[in-house]
Amino acid sequence: MTVNACISFRACPKVLNAFFSSIEPLNGIKIPSHTTVQRWMASVGYYKLHIPLENADDWIVLIDESIQVGSQKYLVILGCRAKDLPKKCSIELADLVPLHAVVLTKSNGEAVKKALDAVTFRVGHIMAICSDEGPNLKLGYKLYQKEHPDIQYIPDIVHKLASIVKKQLNSDPDWERFIKLINSTKLKMYNSSLGHLTPPALRGKSRFLNLDIVIGWALKMLILLDQGSTSSGYDHEAIEKNLGWLHQFKESIESYANLLKLVSVARHLVRQYGIHQYIADDFAMMFEEESLQKDWDIVSTRIANQIYKFLDQQGRKVKKGQVLLGSSEAIETFFGKYKSMEGNQAKAGFSGLMLAGLAHIGSLDQSTVRAAMETVKNTQVNDWIKKYVGITVHAKRCFFLKKPQKRADSKSIKEDEMGQELAACLGGEAMGF
Repeated sequence: MTVNACISFRACPKVLNAFFSSIEPLNGIKIPSHTTVQRWMASVGYYKLHIPLENADDWIVLIDESIQVGSQKYLVILGCRAKDLPKKCSIELADLVPLHAVVLTKSNGEAVKKALDAVTFRVGHIMAICSDEGPNLKLGYKLYQKEHPDIQYIPDIVHKLASIVKKQLNSDPDWERFIKLINSTKLKMYNSSLGHLTPPALRGKSRFLNLDIVIGWALKMLILLDQGSTSSGYDHEAIEKNLGWLHQFKESIESYANLLKLVSVARHLVRQYGIHQYIADDFAMMFEEESLQKDWDIVSTRIANQIYKFLDQQGRKVKKGQVLLGSSEAIETFFGKYKSMEGNQAKAGFSGLMLAGLAHIGSLDQSTVRAAMETVKNTQVNDWIKKYVGITVHAKRCFFLKKPQKRADSKSIKEDEMGQELAACLGGEAMGF
């Protein structure tokens, strides 16, 4: 229920109770508490993170990091062997194995390189790395490559395409005005009778990763505006008043839509088929097929050439008959599931829930769960949390806000004593409660 149905730890026992109480033979079954459910999840996550793996020379890894409140970053490395890559379909969490997970108080190239070294020790050899081009990750890869020059690095296709689109749109004078009008329109329409037509929210940091939602909304609104009074059930006058400004951007919006069509084609190819020698040719072929149905504008053609060049560069890194991962969306999915599992707990920083989150990766069949339950001890889980998570932000907040602060010149409590008190304050909250 917690992995496949995304039910919270606290809701899980309640669901079981509602189900068992309705079936008389099951009334006497003892229902686990939410902390027990969470412990079980953590045990499975710990088991998957430490299960012995076959040493091989075809391991492909995905690496990324997440940040919450505070300065800590959660670095995760997932992987699979090239021979186990799914054929003609995108890779999913079930196809991967958790190789490394750690909370970093100082994330830099050296820390990333150290994590890659730990993974190498575990699996024998890394053939390729796929990640976004974050500064820390990129520097860590370069440091690692100095010792392993045969390794290949493939930038994540989604972030690369977003970078290409961002560069194009930032040089477009219409784009900045378009975004400003969307934001102001959203404020005006949000609490009005046209609230259901409100523009979608734009991301602050990763705006160019969800442009399809914004452009899709604009295209639909243009159709609605063109229908005029023929569309029943709508206050056309109010719609024209609030959204009529979209007419002046009609050509630009259509150009943006073409741009996103190209991005969608490239992303689909890499998701489904990975990076191989002829990936650029496949993209060119699909572009030509689309060209028979529509006339591409100059901007779209230029962007298509940039995408082709990028795919060609990546394809040249791959040996004949070889396929490498070109998308790190699976690890983004993991972080999404982890944050969903955390809920409001995310506001308190990283905790032992990290281990529970790793249960989402790989298979979750009966043999895996049984092995985890039989081999993993609570002391192992607690020791891992203390070593790799340490004192949580929530525990520090409890200590500093619930206890009166002593004067700065007081020497009655040394740093190590304060650490002990913080650990005591942590109590049973290391797992997230």
